[in-house]
Amino acid sequence: MLSNTAGASDPHSHGHAHHLQPTAHAHSSSQVHHHQPQHVPIQPSDHHHHHHHHHSHHRQDEKARQRAEQRAKDIAKNQEHIFYSARYYDDQFEYRHVSLPKPIAKHVPNELMTEEEWRSLGVKQSQGWEHYMIHSPEPHVLLFKREKDYQTKYLNGPKP
Repeated sequence: MLSNTAGASDPHSHGHAHHLQPTAHAHSSSQVHHHQPQHVPIQPSDHHHHHHHHHSHHRQDEKARQRAEQRAKDIAKNQEHIFYSARYYDDQFEYRHVSLPKPIAKHVPNELMTEEEWRSLGVKQSQGWEHYMIHSPEPHVLLFKREKDYQTKYLNGPKP
């Protein structure tokens, strides 16, 4: 009876062993193993990328600083080449355009500037001039206008 049970359980245990044994398991472990070396180089490069990203942020500040310095240099060097047109008038306003040399023009924002902004580009003119239009064919030409009697109205009479 015992031998019978052993005999009965033996094919079963063999079957079980057979079920557990298919090389798929060994294969999958070798596959994992094979996968590992491939995964390892990814790790440092990923880390490096992260580090690089952090670094590039620092570099951006540096770039911005250099840009500001370059801008100041460009303006100081080329200020004397800024061209101011004569004024022209209609019923309400006086107008003029200011033509910037290329090294200054490249610092002009792609939008209308406040007085503070155009002064910071080295444009020197009396108060009240409004940068009112962008001349797309020639972005380096700044178009200004102001009320005709601006100086009388706001600055107590025209300056001599």
